[in-house]
Amino acid sequence: MNSDVESALDRLRNDHRRAEERLKELERHLSLSSEEQLEQARLKKQKLQLKDEIRSLSAKR
Repeated sequence: MNSDVESALDRLRNDHRRAEERLKELERHLSLSSEEQLEQARLKKQKLQLKDEIRSLSAKR
């Protein structure tokens, strides 16, 4: 069970890191297309959801 939780936490942390990296990449643009703006909003929401999942799973360890 504990290794399952650790594996899930690793996956969530990696997803969070990738979302953060993409957001930083978007922030370097002088202006964003409408598609990039939508992606940016989606990534911000995704990061918050992932952070909540990480906290929840961490509490179960």
